[in-house]
Order: sequence, then C-alpha cells, then structure tokens
Amino acid sequence: KVPGEAGVGTGVMLIEVVDEEGDADAAFARRLQQEEDAAAAASVSRAIGSFRPRAPDTSEDAALARLLQQEEDERGAAVAQRKRLREEAQGALPELSRPRLAPAELSPQEAPLSTDAVAILSRCISRAVDTQRSEVLLCGPTPFFHQHGGGWSERASRGAASSGAKAVPGVGADDEGWDRWSCGYRNVQMLIGHLLLRDRGSNVKDSGSSRVAPLSGLFGGFVPDVASLQAELDRLWSCGFDPEGCQQLGGFVSGSQKWIGTSEACVLLRGHGVLCNVISFRQNGADSDGSAAAEVVEYALRHFRGGSSRASSSCAEARGLFPSCRPPLYLQHDGHSRTVVGVQRRHERGGGHTDFLLVLDPGLGKSGFERFAGAAQAGRGWERFIKRSLGPLRRKAEYEFLVVEPDRSIGPSQNADLRCALRRL
Repeated sequence: KVPGEAGVGTGVMLIEVVDEEGDADAAFARRLQQEEDAAAAASVSRAIGSFRPRAPDTSEDAALARLLQQEEDERGAAVAQRKRLREEAQGALPELSRPRLAPAELSPQEAPLSTDAVAILSRCISRAVDTQRSEVLLCGPTPFFHQHGGGWSERASRGAASSGAKAVPGVGADDEGWDRWSCGYRNVQMLIGHLLLRDRGSNVKDSGSSRVAPLSGLFGGFVPDVASLQAELDRLWSCGFDPEGCQQLGGFVSGSQKWIGTSEACVLLRGHGVLCNVISFRQNGADSDGSAAAEVVEYALRHFRGGSSRASSSCAEARGLFPSCRPPLYLQHDGHSRTVVGVQRRHERGGGHTDFLLVLDPGLGKSGFERFAGAAQAGRGWERFIKRSLGPLRRKAEYEFLVVEPDRSIGPSQNADLRCALRRL
C-alpha cells in the first residue's frame, strides 16, 4: 500500500463498510430472536387456552388403589386407638383425657336360691342347743346367690362336719362347668340384694344414725347379673376408678373369667354412691393372738355388735340370738371369697370361749345349698355349711373385709379419695 490521501481515504472507507455490515448482522439476529420469542409465547398461550381439568380415573385399578389407601388409613387409626387404650389402662394419660364409656345397660340376675338365707339360718340358731350359752349376732335379710356347677360331695361334707372347715367341691357331674372365677361377683350380688332389702324392712336403722340412705334405686332397683357387673366395672374404670386395679386386670373384665376381689367390689359400690372401705388383716406373729384369723373374728364381732341394741361391747355376758342392723361383710382370702352374715361367740363350761363366723358361701352351689336347706329343716347337720371356726381360718395368713356403711353418705370432701379403692373414706 502506498501512503497517501487516497490510501487513507480508502482505509477509512473500508472501516465504514465493515461497520455497516456488522450492524446488519446484529439487526438480523435480533429479528430472528424476536420471531422465536413470539413463536414461544404463542405456543404457551395455545397450551394455556387448551388446558382442561383432568377427569377422575374411574378405572378398576384406580378404585382398588383408593380402597387400599382407605383400609390403610383405618388400620392406622385402629392402631392409634389401641395404643391410647393401653396407655389409659396403665394410667399414662391424665384422668380428664380418659374416654368415658356410656352407662351399661344392666340386666337382672335370675332369682336367687333363697330370697333370705339369713331367715333360714336364724331359725336354725334359735333351735340350737348351744345358743343358750352363746352370743349370736345376725344381720338382716340377705339373698343367696351361688356359683353355677359348684357343690359339695357327701364325703367331703362329712369330713368337714367336725372341723368346721369348708368342704372341697366334689369331683364329678356336679363339678362340671363350675364357674370357679365368679365367687366375687356372687358376693357382690348378695351385698346388693341385702342393701335393696334394707328399705323394705323395719330393722334397717342404726341406733346411732339419724337417717337411712335411699337404697331402693341402687343398680336400677334390682340385682344385676354377672355380665352387667362386668360391664359396669369396665365403665367405672374408664371414669378413673382404681387405676391400679384396672391395670392389674388388663384394663377390662367384660366377657372374661377374671377373678375379682375386694377392690373391684368396692369400685362397683362406690360408683353407685355406697360408702364402703377395704380393711386388711396380716399375720403379725406365730401365736394365735397375733394371727390374721383372730383379728378377723374380733372385727366381725365388733361390727355386728355395733348394730345391735341388746348386745353391745359393754355387755360381755350377753346370751342368745340378737339381730344386727349392720350389713354383711365381704370376706376375701387367697383363692376365694364369702359373705359373712353373723358371728357366734360360744362360752364354754370350763371357761373361755369359741368363736365362729357365720357365712354364706357361693361355692356351695345349688346342690350344696339344697343340702343346707334340708339339714335346716331337719334341725341337724346344718352347721357344716355355715359355721367357720377359728382353727381352719388360721390356715390363711392374709384376709380382707369389704365393709359397707349404708347409713353414711359420701361427702364432698371425700371425692378426692373416692376413686382409690384402697383409700379409707
């Protein structure tokens, strides 16, 4: 290249041409980009305009999937419910959060073998030879409810005659189907039956009481059957009564053959406004004076004396048969329970005395009670069915009484202790 104006001019001209070509390329690129953006926007607009909600899948596969999901949700809810019930049975949840079962529909128990077994016993004692040198105290009318299938064999009954011990139910057809577990419920039935009868008799008012509790409507005015008592106990547990006892029995008793004791009997009565307490007796020593059996007999004597105007604790030499307005005692020991309806203290000719508890034992069964009634009619042999001397009672080291106090009401200050069965009111 030759330097000069033309060269310079040519160089300048060349640069300008290059710049013009670059501007054209940039403008072309921008135009292409704009066209692509417009095409994309139009595509999106068309997609949005053509959108329609998807209809539910009604195919069999979809229906099965929904059913499986529903079942899974139900299983999860059931597992959560069972977990909550277990925690409630263990007392893990506060009382206010415990679900309360609806009141049970109670069904009446079939008629007892005797509407007043104490009246039969009273006739026996009034004709007994040793009554003239005894202080005998009996409670008021009490029906007898029995365990089904229970009964005494004749040989066992004869063997118990001299010792005063309870004969073992005989093995055989009479023992088949024996509901061994129901003794607690039968004794509760006898207590309820007695309480219902108190308002119908004249011998119902304690000499130290200013009123008689209205008991005619207790449990609907009739004695419930065992299934109803079980349902009612479950309901009261769900309301917070005796959480420890509830846990020990697995949280329920309905439909089961679980044994119950004084604590459960206490819950059933307290749950219906009846004041009652559990009294325990323990072996204090090897001597007879410290035995639980001796304490049991002394307590029973004081209990029934307290409801008799003729035989008080200050009248130690009283003789004869004295009615007591105190209710029966529910007696519990390991493996069985009975209803104590009275006590006898027989003064011996050589000095000293011999004591007997007078009991109604549901384990007699139908055949055993019929034998007792026959012996009572004959005037001999009835003792072995009813009387329990101190000797056989010493075989057990622990006893419990459920003591009912129908002439006292449960006050507002006792509501805090009401649901704990082992707490005294």
